[in-house]
Amino acid sequence: MPGASQPRANVVGVGLIGGSIALALRAQGWHVSGVDHDEARTDRAR
Repeated sequence: MPGASQPRANVVGVGLIGGSIALALRAQGWHVSGVDHDEARTDRAR
């Protein structure tokens, strides 16, 4: 679609479920941002 922006999603919680959802969205061309209360988990998700 001409002029359409890339779809975006914010994922809260990037553990097993949230991380899997984020990866699936990214594979479909989405721009994904994720956060988690566990800073080490957030770092691994990058």
